[in-house]
Amino acid sequence: MTVLGSGLGLALYILLSYLVGRLIATLLGFHVDALVRAGCPLIGAAAMGIELWIFGVVHVPWFVLWLVLPWLVAAVVTRRRTIAAVRDEVASIRPLLSGLGDLDPLTAGLVAFTVATLGFYLLNLLAQPLVGWDAIAMWLFKAKVFFDSGSVDLANLPPRPISATRHLDYPPLFSLMVATAWVLLSHVDDMVGKSIGFMFLISGVAAVSASLLPLLGTRLTAMFALLMVALPALQTSFVLPYYMGYADYAIAVFMLLSLAHLYRSVRLGRDLDSGLAFLFAALAALTKNEGLPFLLVIAVVFVFGAAWGRVKERETPSLLLVSVAAAGLLPVVAWQVYTRVHGFNSDVLSLPHPAWTIGLLTSRARTIASFFFHLMNRNDDYPWLAAGWIVATVLTVISRYRRLTLVWAALTAQGLTYGIALLTTPNEVTFELNTAADRLVLQLVPSLLLLLGLALRELPHSRTAERGVALEQAA
Repeated sequence: MTVLGSGLGLALYILLSYLVGRLIATLLGFHVDALVRAGCPLIGAAAMGIELWIFGVVHVPWFVLWLVLPWLVAAVVTRRRTIAAVRDEVASIRPLLSGLGDLDPLTAGLVAFTVATLGFYLLNLLAQPLVGWDAIAMWLFKAKVFFDSGSVDLANLPPRPISATRHLDYPPLFSLMVATAWVLLSHVDDMVGKSIGFMFLISGVAAVSASLLPLLGTRLTAMFALLMVALPALQTSFVLPYYMGYADYAIAVFMLLSLAHLYRSVRLGRDLDSGLAFLFAALAALTKNEGLPFLLVIAVVFVFGAAWGRVKERETPSLLLVSVAAAGLLPVVAWQVYTRVHGFNSDVLSLPHPAWTIGLLTSRARTIASFFFHLMNRNDDYPWLAAGWIVATVLTVISRYRRLTLVWAALTAQGLTYGIALLTTPNEVTFELNTAADRLVLQLVPSLLLLLGLALRELPHSRTAERGVALEQAA
């Protein structure tokens, strides 16, 4: 009965998150297609989490009525557009069902296995006990502090060294999402709290499918969707209890959605996709500190593109683009100000660093290289992931479309950032590698799969591919 109750609570949270995200897309006048729909649950979940943050600032109680009421009012006030959006959602179901009915046996088998694996992960999330240290001590700990106080307030927690183990500098979005689910249920439910990663899994599979279907066709897209649930590096968040409830898969999907929209924006020249690329990068930065360099990379692309458009095309960014980017950046800045004011610094800033010398950096580099070399010798998917990046790099170099380079550069720059962080950490490098290496790889894998799929499409510049581009532009 506990599993069933938690499952219903999780389903309620995911459904409400999608409805809120879809409403936001409607209010902003987005052209809602499959890729935008894939991100709607995360947009809605992030919006409700930030809504609770604002409620805490203005002293509004964290009750389910106050959480839902603003969105109900917005839907009623804009009822014509809301009704049109509902009709659009209903109309989108029919071609989806007919498309599933037209699948060949191999593709249908791939889809069935993917769906079955998703079901297994859901049951595993709801049934396994909560044992992950990071989930208990950081993400769900903060969610309980937020839920109990009705505000994003960490100032009254015990001083160091107790608070140091909680990593209070970690951004609050994932914990706010967990707290939102608890507000809907009106009580704390650890099983629901650690299971909201399933929403990110659904969005990740949907985003890869929506991005690759117009480019690769049904069968190859089904294969990539299967990889999104079958790769061992991705399974850890949904199979091993130790990793459940961590935010690493969440930031991975935010980066995936950002790169998917980035690619489509430079491919089709849509301000909407540029704005969503920046928005999801900002949400990644509001989820984990590793998202900050990723946001910086996307911001550089964003600024360079705006400057290029101004110089070459005499165009300025649209109001929609600027508004979406500002809405994503504001909570990131607010959290950084909050952490600095209260002295919640990360280990990288607060702990003493060793005296850097060429010999020390060289020794650390050898340790890191040796560690990952031994990972390649294990019976898992790390060698295939490395091979996938090499293949994607080669295809990017020989591609006739330079726009693919942006996706490759953003992903590679993020990986280099992780390498530099490991090289210069004030902690013992072997400790960091043993505790964080798997999770850092996990953060990159969904985007790597997207890059590989896009690179495979760019290789054969055929008439079929050209027709696919024409259909995508027309859509």
